[in-house]
This record gives sequence, structure tokens and C-alpha cells, in this order.
Amino acid sequence: MRGGAAVALFGWVLLVVLCTTGLCFDPDAGLRTNYIVNATLTTTAGGVSTLNQMRDGNLSTYWASSGCLPMGYVTNSEANLLLNVCRTAGACNSTNSNSDQISSITDGTADTGYQVNTVQNSNSTIFIQLPSSVTYIRRIGFRFNGGSPTIQFLNSNAQITYTLNVNTNYQWINSLVNQSNVVTLKITSTSSFILQEIALMSQQCFETVHISFPAPISLGWIQAKLGNPTSVSASLYYSQSTSSNTNFTFFANGNTSSYEFLDIPFNNDNFNTINIQNVSSVLVKFTEPDDVEYLHVQLFEMRIFDMYGPYGPPARDFNFVQNQTFKQLLAINGIWGWGSNGFYPYGRNQSFLNQPFGDGPGLYSVLTNTARNYHNLDWDISTPQSIVNYTAMALGAGTQSTWWLNWDAEYSSWKQYQNYSLGNFTTILASIQFTNSAPFAVSNWGSNPAALAYQYAKNFAAHFGPTQGNGLITAFEVGNEPWDFPASFYTTLLSGMISGISDTDPNMLRFPCALQADSPDFPREGDGVLYNAKYIGYRVLQNQTSLLSGINHHSYSYAFDTSGIMRGVPPDSTVTTQHSVRNMIRWRDANMPGKPVYLTEFGWDGSDDCTDSRCVTLQQQAAYAVRGILTLAREGLDRLVWYFYSDLEGGGYFANSGLTTYSDKSIAKNYKKPVYYAVNNLIDVLGDYKHYKVIVEDGKQFVYMWRKDSGETMIGGWRNA
Repeated sequence: MRGGAAVALFGWVLLVVLCTTGLCFDPDAGLRTNYIVNATLTTTAGGVSTLNQMRDGNLSTYWASSGCLPMGYVTNSEANLLLNVCRTAGACNSTNSNSDQISSITDGTADTGYQVNTVQNSNSTIFIQLPSSVTYIRRIGFRFNGGSPTIQFLNSNAQITYTLNVNTNYQWINSLVNQSNVVTLKITSTSSFILQEIALMSQQCFETVHISFPAPISLGWIQAKLGNPTSVSASLYYSQSTSSNTNFTFFANGNTSSYEFLDIPFNNDNFNTINIQNVSSVLVKFTEPDDVEYLHVQLFEMRIFDMYGPYGPPARDFNFVQNQTFKQLLAINGIWGWGSNGFYPYGRNQSFLNQPFGDGPGLYSVLTNTARNYHNLDWDISTPQSIVNYTAMALGAGTQSTWWLNWDAEYSSWKQYQNYSLGNFTTILASIQFTNSAPFAVSNWGSNPAALAYQYAKNFAAHFGPTQGNGLITAFEVGNEPWDFPASFYTTLLSGMISGISDTDPNMLRFPCALQADSPDFPREGDGVLYNAKYIGYRVLQNQTSLLSGINHHSYSYAFDTSGIMRGVPPDSTVTTQHSVRNMIRWRDANMPGKPVYLTEFGWDGSDDCTDSRCVTLQQQAAYAVRGILTLAREGLDRLVWYFYSDLEGGGYFANSGLTTYSDKSIAKNYKKPVYYAVNNLIDVLGDYKHYKVIVEDGKQFVYMWRKDSGETMIGGWRNA
């Protein structure tokens, strides 16, 4: 059991968190209340046995209706106006002397029937009195056996408004009639006939799912995967009535042409969402075409939240005071060589002997004191069993797997170190990159992977640690995005590595890989990796929290548009996925209070030529970067690491994320993009300030106060267009 003991109670599972001493551990502390979990699901459209698949956390399973046409609507009490009408005394009569079995003509099945005989050479006739609620008839369906009956539609004056001649027997027939003010159906034939079933509809074919809550909720945000054939539409409604499920108010239209899991916030004007109070139920209505038979609508998955959706409100209130300046908060993701071939005298290319400060890492260290490196594990060791000799590396012998590599030279060039400085970073974070593939696939770690992970981390801390080593590395991440490892195996490696660091140099900070705290079950991204593989509740265990220095998250600012296309959006958008930082902060507050939350990747792809829907323009990238830094500081994060230092060659998404854009790699000089100048200006103005207070934050206007330690304050903000 995760986080406590499970007790079965009347078919439900009651989670009892047991705390004996110390801190309670809640692996799901970042999650928000999803109201559909405890709701009652009902439908009159069939497929009852699959209803729970619309809330099972699996985007591949779904509820499927039994279909409207040709006969699915006949048994649907919401759709069929005549269902069981003939059970009401006097509603249906015939020329037979005995009408006891006439109720079978509206019992919802065409396998039964009622025979009407001629009497003394007169016609055989059935009269059906329609319910008073019927004001319009769109469709009629029926099955006859024998005879050649005629169906007459009579108004309140017994006048015939429409006549339908039935020429086909033994088959179910649907016919669009579009008649109003009909009060009686008269079915007559010159010979005996059997009417097996008759049905009416007043609307286009539709099928519904009702979601009823055990207690009234505040409704503001629905997530749903509603993918269906393009001829199907979906609408969402809500009811605030506790006594009836018939009084519904329109909420929003759903997108059935997209098979993505889409956000549907209420009253979203691109600025804000609001709550609808005291909602007792939600109705999902699918409308189908009139001419398509055997169409089964489907609902894959749904979640229901209040106005803050799956992410929640900011984890810090309006009076939150950030404890770091903007220059301390901001960091930049770099890579070995910063777009060059390495730095003299240890690198491969000695042409950089006279490289001026301001190129390579120096171009970026004017923005911040901190850099993060993607430190490839396979550059250090060729197998998990290999041992790297960093002392020999420092003397020019390379690492165990890379003969030419000298990390000391590389990292020294990032900092003010000896006479070879090209940068001015004072803090370097090392993200040890490895994935579940050769040479570090699960099968290659042998019988004691924790011991191998421990050995590598111990050697790393002994050489690079701030107190036991040369002080080049401040923090160590156990993987960047190693989400393809099984969670249980990753936690084994995590335990080994953080123990190796802690035992050797406890002053080296220790972080897990980038994780998320907002969804424990299904995918949300089209990156080929299950989103639940990133879930912190699966990959950080209670006994690891004391050894970890903090937690780590990647988050970019996306949102699906109304057509189901994922777009890059501003950081202050109500529906941005970047709000996932709030779940991580709540998880930290519950399980590792006081420890930092690092956002080690954020940013926007900025290009005026990019065709990927997630790209933004160069000017938007610059504006969003500034607003992103300001809003993320307000959220209470402890590190903001921009991805990436430079654009990448080759195109594709993430190729335009840089603060600079590449030019000629042979001279290691990158050209500054508008976003570089925007961030530089921000740091020039606010670098020594800390977020101090929220003045206005209403979804459309954002006004903040920032403060220096000396007491000097500044106020600034922006308004969304």
C-alpha cells in the first residue's frame, strides 16, 4: 500500500495514512480532487458495463454506447418518446375487443408484438395517444408483420397532418417526418397486421452519460478525451438541482475531432476561469447524424475539477516573499563546449587559446551565476561495472570511456578558475544523463545495481564535491529524464547514487531526475513516454526523502487550442501546463518541507520560421521569458533553469529554444536573439531584487512588487491583450 493502509469499506477503498513518529509521507500529495472518482455514472444509451472505463486513468479504454441507429434509441428512455407509453391505461387502443397485450408495441423490443384484426369488414386500427410533453416529432421507427398499414398523424382537432404508407414488412424502418402539434397516431390497415414495435424521437440522434456527485461541487474545469467520428458532436451541461436530473445548463462544447485529452475550462476568455457553485451533476451529450447506422459513440476519459483544474491555485499566497534574488533564481542549461569543440588547454581544439571572454560560457554567465550541464554517463564509463578514475582524467588520461575528455578543464572554463576562465558561473549543476538502453539498460546492471550506482556517485563526489573534491560541482541529479526505466529499478539507482554522494560529500546537493506530481496514471504528451512514468509518487520513496536535497521538475508552457492542437502559450495563461509546478510545490510541502524545488527546464521555442505548433515568435519568446521568470518566482520555486543556451542545428521542436542562435560552430560564436536581450535587461533591472508581494493577479492583469534586501522596492506588471 502506498502511503498507508488500505481498508475495504462497502466496496470502496478507504486510505488510512498511518503516522507513528515524524513526518507522514503522502506520495499523492500533489494531486487535486477529481470529482468524477466518487461520482455515480449512469446512461440510457447502453454499454453500462464499460462506464467506469471513462474514469479508469487509461486513455486507451473507453465507454461505448450501444448506438442510436437503427434501433438503439428504441430502448433509450431519453430518446424514445413512446417507450412504455402503452402501459398507461387508455393511452393505446385498437379495434380488437381485447387490448390487454397492446403494451408490447412500446416495450422497447421488436421481438414482441400485438396483432390487430379486422372486425366485420372494417379496417384494423390502433390509436396511440401521445404524451402531452411531445410537441415535435423528428423521426418515427417501426416494425410490422403482415398487412399494408398506413400511419396517420392527427392534431388536436383529429385532422390528418401527415400520412405515412408502410410497404415493407418484417423489417425495422426509420423515417424522418418532422411533424409538429401531433397528439395521436392512427395506424390502420384493410387487413390484419402485427405491430411489433413503434418509437418516436423529437431530436437528432443523441446519447448521454450522467455524472452525479455525492455532494454538490464547485465546477470550473473539465478534462476529457472525446474522440469520435467527425460527424458526432459533444456538449457538456451541468445541473444545480438536487431533486432532478432534467434541469441542465450548457457548460461547453467538447471537441470530438481530436483524440487528445483536452482541457475544457468554464468561461475561459483566455484570461480566467470561474467556479459554478453547488453543481449536483454533469451531463455529456453526444449528437449523431441522422443517416449513419451502427455508430457507437465513445468517451475515453474524463476528469472534473474546480476552477483551478488539475494544477490548483498558486501554492503561495499574495504575501509570499521569495528568499532569492532573480539573479540567484535564474540558471541556464548548457552542454559540454557550449557549442564549440572544447576549451584550451584541456579541450580538443587549441584554437580557443585566445577566445575572448563573452563567447562560450561567458556569453551566458553575464545573465546568471548558475549553469546546468547534461553530463553524459557514457562519457565517464562504458558499462555500469566500469570505474572512472577522475584523478587520472585531471592529468590528461581521459575518462574510462572517453580518452580525450577532461571534465576538470571543461567545468573550470565555466567558472572563474585559474587563468583559463571563459565564464563567470559560480554554481554548476550536473545532470547525469542515462536511459534504459545500451550500455545502461536494466539487463546490464547485474545483480546489485544499487552498489554500482553507489560506486559511481562516490567517485564523482570525491572528485567534484564542494568539500571533499575540487568544488567544481554544486549539485548532482540522478538522471535527466530516465523515464523509460521501470519505477522500481529507478528508485534502486536513486538510492545508490544519493547514498554514494551523501556518504562521500554531504555538501553536494542531491536531486532525483525531473518528475511530475499532477497525474499518476495516463499520458499527457506526445513524446512517446507515458506521463505516469514521470510521476514522483512512483519514483521517490519515503526513505529517500531524508537523503535528497530537493526535488526536480521540467515544465513548458503549452495548452491545447479548441481544435485539439497543442500550442505554446504565455506563462500567465489560465490553462498553461506550466502550472504543474504548483503540484510539485504542494508535494514538497507535504513530504520534504523546507527543501528546494528546482525547475531545471522551462522555456519557449522562439522562431519566426518554425512550423511546429508549439513554437512562438521571436518577440513572443522574449516577452514570455520575462513574464515566465516573474510568475515562476512568484510561485515559490527555488531555481529556474532556462532551456536552452542556444538553438540547435537540424530543426525540429526544441531546436529553437536558445537564448542565442547558432552561426559558425567553428568559431564558437552564437548570435543573441531577442530573448537574450530581454532576459539581460530583466537581470540588469531586477537582478538584485526578490519577489515580495502580489499587487494584482486576476488572470488578465499582473502587478507585482519586488524588494532588495536593503529595503528598496519596485513595482511593475503587464496586461494581457
